[in-house]
Amino acid sequence: MKVLFYSLLLGFLCSCETTPQKNSANVNQVNGLYVFVYCQPQVKYEVKGTITSDFGNQMKDATSKDQKFGKRLLGALATTVENVDFGSKLEMMVKKAKDEYPDANGIVFEGEMDKAKVIVL
Repeated sequence: MKVLFYSLLLGFLCSCETTPQKNSANVNQVNGLYVFVYCQPQVKYEVKGTITSDFGNQMKDATSKDQKFGKRLLGALATTVENVDFGSKLEMMVKKAKDEYPDANGIVFEGEMDKAKVIVL
């Protein structure tokens, strides 16, 4: 009888799951970095540094005065589209984070996609 009781008790305890909170989520990785957008990691982390978008420099290169007007216009449009698309912007920022902080394993966007904290969890 004791064996049956303890077996049922053990089965009950093993079957209990914690109910996730409404603000819980699984975080995905992009090219090896955990990406947090408008959220914070739930574990302690160390900030390695901050990165910013190179939109200004990209636009300057795309519209160089050494190029003809048509090439400058096309370069400006391509750079603008590249920086408007969320996926492209995210991949660009992740690449920059990995290049500047190779030991990092996370990136936190707290506001706009032009600035992020690079972290180690």
